[in-house]
Amino acid sequence: MDPDTEVDVSYDEKSYSWSGKRTGKGHMEITREIKNQTIDYNLTFLKPWKSVAYVKFTTTTTSEGNPVTWQKNSSLPWFMFWMKKKMIASLEMILKEVSIY
Repeated sequence: MDPDTEVDVSYDEKSYSWSGKRTGKGHMEITREIKNQTIDYNLTFLKPWKSVAYVKFTTTTTSEGNPVTWQKNSSLPWFMFWMKKKMIASLEMILKEVSIY
């Protein structure tokens, strides 16, 4: 999307920050990991608007494979209320496309 985006990955590879014209500016940091079970991380957007998301991926082992659950707790600035339904529809479409929904 933005090949000129600057990305800075931390030494321990548990976080990174980015800054670009089209991608905006932000930071992601893994806050908890349990091997083969869960990854929690904080996702902070600074530009084009400020927003914080708390994200969690969990997986289990079943006889049919390893289903993954993705949880996201965040908010949009009040003036972006109209984007919520569009974002949910886009995510549902992506998940169906990769056969994990």
